[in-house]
Amino acid sequence: MSLPDRPRPARCFSSRAPLAALLLIFAFGFFSSSSAFAQAVYGSIFGTVTDNTGAVVPGATVTITDTTKGTSVNVQTNPTGDYRVDHLIPDTYSVTVAASGFQTSAVPGVVVYADTAPKVNVKLEIGSATTTVQVTGAAPLLQTDRADVSTVLNTRAIEDLPNLGRNFTSFELLTPGTTYIGWSVGQSTNPQQSQQIEVNGQLPFATGYELDGTDNQDPIQGVAVINPNLDAVSEMKVTSQNYDAEFGKAVAGLVTAQTRSGSNDFHGSAFEFRRTDAQQARDPFTQIGSGSIPSFVHNQFGGSLGGRIFKDKLFFFGDYQGLREKTGTTILTTVPTALAHTSCTTGDCNLSDYLNTSLSGGSTYQVYDPETNTSGLTGRTAFTDNIIPASRLSTPAINLMKDMPLPNYGNGSIYDNYAGSGSGGFNTDQFDVRIDYQITPKFHTFGRYTRFNSNLDGDPVFGAAGGPGYGLSDFAGTDTALDQSVAAGGDYALSNSWLTDFRFGWFRLHINEEGPDYDQALGTALGIPGVNQGDLSLTGGLPQFQIGVPSNGSNGSSTVTYGTSAETYLQTESQFQGVNNWTHSVGNHNIKFGADIRYAMNHLVGVNNNNLLSGQFEFPGTVTSGTGSQGLGFATFMLGDVYSFYRTELQNTSAAERQKRMFFYAQDQWRATQTLTLSYGLRWELYFPESVAGKGQGGLLDLNTGDVRIAGYGGYNNSMNVNMEYAHLAPRLGVAWQVRPNTVVRAGYGRVYGMGWSGDTFGEVLTFSYPTAIVQNLNAPNSYYYNFNLTDGPPSYTFPSIPTNGNYVLPDGIEQPTRPLTMRIPTLDAWNFMVQQQLSATSSLQIGYIGSHGIHNMFDSSNQANPNQNTLAGFDCSNAPAGCNLPINPNTGVAYTYDERLPYYDGTAQSELGVKFGAPYGWTQSLRYNANQATTSYQALQVVYEKRFSQGFQLLSHYTWSHARANESDYFFMNSRADYGNSYYNRRNVFVTAGNWDLPFGKNKLVGSNVPGWVNQIIGGFVLNGTLTWEGGLPFTPYYSLCTEDQDVDGAGGTLCRPNKVGSQLGADMHIGSFDPVAHTVRYFPNYPTLATAGQVEGPYSRPNPGTFGNIERDSLWGPGLINTDLGLTKKFFLTEKLNMQLQAQAFNAFNHANLGQPNACVDCGSTTSGLINDIVASQDGTSMRRLQFSARFQF
Repeated sequence: MSLPDRPRPARCFSSRAPLAALLLIFAFGFFSSSSAFAQAVYGSIFGTVTDNTGAVVPGATVTITDTTKGTSVNVQTNPTGDYRVDHLIPDTYSVTVAASGFQTSAVPGVVVYADTAPKVNVKLEIGSATTTVQVTGAAPLLQTDRADVSTVLNTRAIEDLPNLGRNFTSFELLTPGTTYIGWSVGQSTNPQQSQQIEVNGQLPFATGYELDGTDNQDPIQGVAVINPNLDAVSEMKVTSQNYDAEFGKAVAGLVTAQTRSGSNDFHGSAFEFRRTDAQQARDPFTQIGSGSIPSFVHNQFGGSLGGRIFKDKLFFFGDYQGLREKTGTTILTTVPTALAHTSCTTGDCNLSDYLNTSLSGGSTYQVYDPETNTSGLTGRTAFTDNIIPASRLSTPAINLMKDMPLPNYGNGSIYDNYAGSGSGGFNTDQFDVRIDYQITPKFHTFGRYTRFNSNLDGDPVFGAAGGPGYGLSDFAGTDTALDQSVAAGGDYALSNSWLTDFRFGWFRLHINEEGPDYDQALGTALGIPGVNQGDLSLTGGLPQFQIGVPSNGSNGSSTVTYGTSAETYLQTESQFQGVNNWTHSVGNHNIKFGADIRYAMNHLVGVNNNNLLSGQFEFPGTVTSGTGSQGLGFATFMLGDVYSFYRTELQNTSAAERQKRMFFYAQDQWRATQTLTLSYGLRWELYFPESVAGKGQGGLLDLNTGDVRIAGYGGYNNSMNVNMEYAHLAPRLGVAWQVRPNTVVRAGYGRVYGMGWSGDTFGEVLTFSYPTAIVQNLNAPNSYYYNFNLTDGPPSYTFPSIPTNGNYVLPDGIEQPTRPLTMRIPTLDAWNFMVQQQLSATSSLQIGYIGSHGIHNMFDSSNQANPNQNTLAGFDCSNAPAGCNLPINPNTGVAYTYDERLPYYDGTAQSELGVKFGAPYGWTQSLRYNANQATTSYQALQVVYEKRFSQGFQLLSHYTWSHARANESDYFFMNSRADYGNSYYNRRNVFVTAGNWDLPFGKNKLVGSNVPGWVNQIIGGFVLNGTLTWEGGLPFTPYYSLCTEDQDVDGAGGTLCRPNKVGSQLGADMHIGSFDPVAHTVRYFPNYPTLATAGQVEGPYSRPNPGTFGNIERDSLWGPGLINTDLGLTKKFFLTEKLNMQLQAQAFNAFNHANLGQPNACVDCGSTTSGLINDIVASQDGTSMRRLQFSARFQF
């Protein structure tokens, strides 16, 4: 392990640094050899003016006119006949060219998007300038001015393509190299339901979002702050790689969007979209029989209006969208059997049902007395007939058991025996207001304000016993959110060669989450002392109980949550932003430079890393296990034997974080020849160490000393003297070569930086540390015993006084988040090579290679690792066959104990590779290290076919073959390669096609071109649109049932619990079997006999020796693929010349294809478990069974 960097003298940001940045920018701009630039808000038009012989025409007057607003700008062609106009608001323009001795030439209908630049070459004919020639033709298809890899969606695609819930971020999937990652940020902290989509092998939290040229990304959760109403969006661009130096803070691509502006004509819309359970198909695995689909009502409605206030000068646009949703949910889960429920609450606790193989799917769960061997399994005494004497039962456990419901499903089964049904509400309201003002022909300004608020609620599935909820994302409790965003700016043309633009951005997110009965002392009422303490508005409600239960015969590997699943969480996060850019044209060089300054603030009161304020108790089956049996979590719970306990303790509820971020850049786009464009630039990103709002309002654990540094004490500043890196320079290079008129070759390279996720560089660490907050983390002394009894309650924690020297010695049992002492910023080097061929006037094909290598990134499924995870070397395998590695603790002369294998217990622990690290601090608790130490790799082939809209048809198709690899957090510090492998979200093959087709029926169409108006209203105006997605399977890691007997580093089902590979046919036994209508499962691979002894071979697997990991790589097997088709049919009624009504029916997963979830990855857990698939993929993968949506829209 590489320890965090040792302390160096604290450095404050010198006033010379901004000066140095500006000098660098001006030097680059004026002394380098410097068509269109990347522009966050604006677009450009460029081209060359020639005569009919091909000779260039210098000095020609080019007039660019916004055809909807009536504004225009004039420029002159340079000595090489080239012209360009920047800072164009996205809209439709005409290009008019006049020169002495030539006829005037006009090109109408040139569509400009932000950060794009259509190339419009104009050929002049000899004649009188008073004669105007209209030039018609298709919009340019080839990207000849830059090397970025991007996809632009126009208004029609955004409005017409099927989109469940009108979710703007879902359109990212129309970009090559994108897929869902299969899970999402919880509804309560992501109320706008921003989708979690990986881009080119990078996790979605590294995707940058910009709205109207200002930052739109929550830097803690990584989601979009504002998920805009589709009626407010004029365009969307997803740049997956090699964006220009103007853009940054985005490792996984950049999503930019522009809101609509008004025009001289009034335009607007009104709409409603509706879905109900009556139009939803059943899940064949979980929704069985009539009435099995829970009730569901989704109403989404709103409208927009835009127009002029003063013609050609002042314009407005506004919109509103509301959502009223009531979601019914059926949760299939596990409760104690009727016999257990009755007996355990009245006398001796009879758990004999768990010995009945007919109820358990072939497995038995013998319960052993942990008091008969407190350090291991050998010699433990079983409770006769699985009956625990009443004298041994815990009173709080009995009281909670009384509140648990009786089984109501499964014919006496011991697992999946309770089905609860209920509903949760989710309501939102959102609006935008925008003003555009053309003050003079050279000066334009705009301003936008957006407001979103939501309310989420749900009741718990177990009633008084709590548990997950019926709200969205299994939420139980109430949650309100308020998000706001402001963008304002302007652009000014100082001369024909100098332009400047400026923008101001601000956003604010506020979340208020409360669990059920959050202010009641319900834990105390159960008889648990020391849980509902202090302010009950923070610590009230039930604690959380995590109980290990049987799961489809898999020997207690699952966990059911009772008690509180949500608790008090109050957060307010905001950011201010100022941007200034300068553009200077010199010959065929276009130089651009600027600065982007941001100041972020965050205030959070509540849970720390899901550790509830009222506490979380864990009761695994291992505590009551014995030789050959993994015990029963319900038995551990009834004994009251708490294996581990976590809770957040707060001392200061006003602590808050602050951070400055400064970005500077300079870039040049040089049109070296008519066919060759070079883009090059340099970006400098400064991320200042996060600070707290005042003295004593935060701390940071130093792993080199074992002390927590306290802000404002003993020479520590409010950033705890964290060192700042100044060398975050990001070069960008792009080449675009138009080899032939219809062929372009592009190549690019760029380095990009990001913020990380959820506390990597901002939030959730400093103010969740002593002295403001701590996490009490109490663990059992080994895997088979407990820490304390529920009846006794957890030991209380008293915050000690702050030492005057600012160094607080962290004691045992206090979990602490920490970071490196020198800021470590996620970094990605990315490159691409693309060839684009125009096939026709409206179609093109692009083929290319994409590659990247990342360092200092978050782990594959987590941004934290535990450096105090016990090592494998020294695992107690004294009764195992010869060859088991038993290193001796030099301090004791005998084999290591469980605690002694913790690196920060006595400092002597080492991995099986001989790596030694840590220190003798006596710590047994976990540590949460936001390390940013993972490495990523991505290679891909991407193919894109685009058919621009013509003759009523447009199509976008793309195919991606990719291979993404990354580190996982388990065992990382002992052996970083042990868990390096395929990224769990990487689908190797992805094909997507999306299109719109105006059906050829009705007036002026192929069929019925001359029909009367009333007939046209019947047969005309039909539009078919849809999206087809085909994806390969997700990877998974096989494990074997008795893994925990061979090692205690990773539990059964974890990524380190892998068997050995035998032969070269791994995965050859995997195929999708038939659906079992009785068990409601599908077999994906066969069950193999239990790997009972070391070296035993069954099929392609063998059991590793004790104290070792299997040699199968993480995520080396692949699950079922995915096919999804979304279709829409729209009927347009033209009521007047400008007013039309649209009725639309949309079918999501139109052909009701059951996309299978991942199989149970255990290779030897029994025929009722191993290799079985028991559900479809999660909705976070973008699909479910068929859902219909109907809508009506008026538009003018």
